[in-house]
Amino acid sequence: GNAYPSMAVIDFNTPSTGAYGSGIFLHADIGAPTQGCVSLPLGDLDQVLDWLNPALHPVIVMGPDSVIRSF
Repeated sequence: GNAYPSMAVIDFNTPSTGAYGSGIFLHADIGAPTQGCVSLPLGDLDQVLDWLNPALHPVIVMGPDSVIRSF
C-alpha cells in the first residue's frame, strides 16, 4: 500500500537536533508499524487534513492518555 496518497508534516525537531530524529509525518495506515510517524485509516486521514488549518497552528499530541488529556 501507499502510505502517502495524502499527508502532512508534523513539525518535530526541525531543524534536526541531536539523535531525536525528524521528518515525522501524518500519513495513511498501511497495516504496518511506522518509523515514528502518525498513521490513520485513509478516510480518517482525509477528514483530519480537511480540518487542519496551518494558519491556526494546530497541535498533534502523541503520548499516553495522561499527557494527551492536558491539551
